[in-house]
Amino acid sequence: MWRRDSRRSRRRPLIRKPYSLVASSFLRCWRQPLSRERSCCRWSVLFLFFLLVSGDIFLHRLVEILPHFSSKRQVVEISRQIEQDISAYLVTITIMNAGVGIVMALAVWLTGVGDPILWGTVAFLLNYVPILGTALGVLIFLLAGLLTIDTLWQALLPAGLYVALHLVEGQT
Repeated sequence: MWRRDSRRSRRRPLIRKPYSLVASSFLRCWRQPLSRERSCCRWSVLFLFFLLVSGDIFLHRLVEILPHFSSKRQVVEISRQIEQDISAYLVTITIMNAGVGIVMALAVWLTGVGDPILWGTVAFLLNYVPILGTALGVLIFLLAGLLTIDTLWQALLPAGLYVALHLVEGQT
């Protein structure tokens, strides 16, 4: 790269350290696309937080601000549809998690770990957390099996059944 000298009208090379050129171009390329996505994500989370905290007050204020009756009606219909969709999603996820908890309680009871209601509840609650819940559940069931059962292959069975259950659940 060349830089024009203001005192003289000749061009001279721009001196940079070799790593700074690579690092600055990498950081510039890294920051630009992700900063927009991060910004949108932050605003969305902040907006959803205020929607959840304020409840119907936010909807009433939004309806008051809108000038036309048709746009007010459209906002109310959209908010009702969103509430119905979120409710249906939560009911579906809760039913699926209850199934995982019941099946895991039966599996733990059959493997002889003990206290199947506790382990079924743990599986039920951990299933709400998308990726980390499954990983933590495998670790917990592995430790429970290793601390409870003497033979190694039987001790690995609760964690293996938990992984198999999540693989089957993920395909449905």
